[in-house]
Amino acid sequence: FFLMTNYNPFQTAHDEYTVRLKFAGGLEKDAVVRFGGIKRGKVTAVRLTPQSPTAAEVVLDLQPGTGVKTDSVARVAALGALGENYIEISPGLVSSPVLKPGETIRSEETPEFSDLFAKMSALSDNAQKLIGDVDKDLNQISGNANTLLTNLSETTGPRNQQAIASALQGANGVIANANGMIT
Repeated sequence: FFLMTNYNPFQTAHDEYTVRLKFAGGLEKDAVVRFGGIKRGKVTAVRLTPQSPTAAEVVLDLQPGTGVKTDSVARVAALGALGENYIEISPGLVSSPVLKPGETIRSEETPEFSDLFAKMSALSDNAQKLIGDVDKDLNQISGNANTLLTNLSETTGPRNQQAIASALQGANGVIANANGMIT
């Protein structure tokens, strides 16, 4: 009889809260609810919200005294890459007021893998374009550096070295004459 009616006379009382999400992430009845990473309850219902059939309402039963705050945030999470989803509730600030049972916990959407994959694909496309642009710029910079080195090589070549040496000798002669005159 107890099994058929899902009644447990030894079960302690629970506080009920709701969470509204755009995407329930495959949550089902009896999914775990963690508060600050510690198991504190379970999901008792997942349904479309009466106000908006495009959003999900998740009903939670938490152990009394869990201390859900007004700034606590609920989100769908998973313990591993292939683990089942559960509800994770952040503790909130110590100074924040406690939510009363029956109230709605603030929620934050967890990105779906398909959204993340699409963003990574777009990022990859942008990276390919950026690599092409950088490659083009590097080729241009390399060409300019080669021109500079060629010009520098011509400037410091043997013919110009002789001209510079001759100019310096002439300057040394002028300086020597000036020193003689000053003396």
